[in-house]
Amino acid sequence: MTLAVRQMLYQQSVVNKINGTVADAAHVGYLDANKTALEVRGTITQQDPVGYYKFSFRKGDSVKLATNNNRGTRVQLYDQSGSRLLADSGGTNSTLKAAYAKLKSSEGLKLKNTNYVLKVTYDVGTSKSRGLNFDVTLTSGDTFTAKYKTLASADTIQNQLMSGQSTGYNISATLGTLLTSQSDGSSTSITNVFDYFA
Repeated sequence: MTLAVRQMLYQQSVVNKINGTVADAAHVGYLDANKTALEVRGTITQQDPVGYYKFSFRKGDSVKLATNNNRGTRVQLYDQSGSRLLADSGGTNSTLKAAYAKLKSSEGLKLKNTNYVLKVTYDVGTSKSRGLNFDVTLTSGDTFTAKYKTLASADTIQNQLMSGQSTGYNISATLGTLLTSQSDGSSTSITNVFDYFA
């Protein structure tokens, strides 16, 4: 007799912050062995090349990571502060690459029950001239009954300017560049946004 397990899906949408840090990481859920799965689907772009996603590992001994359509991306697992790298899909450190291989294995990577951060960015040598989609899923144990999906979109300088958020850029110069690129081409040397409206 086979017992069918009903899986419930919960979904949220987040926007990565340009020039974001670990402190800006979107919380993607709570990971419990044989209970929950956490999926993050998103895009990285030239303007927004890094995404940070934190999760709470509450129950279980090991964490497993599955990836789909991640060609050209680099996935790293950090402690909750973002100061200690635990596993890395790229780079040259053989210990971190071995930890990543364990994370991707059917056994998973042994971790303590606490908070962690996933960082997704362009892999070394990958051109940043086009956006890349990624899809990662975290599980613990052999099954799950609830799946939490996070749809992460890349932010743009234009969206940050329109919302009044700081992007780490000179807002006047950035907006001037944007307006010049959107103009009919008659004005090509805007150095101050206020010159555009003069």
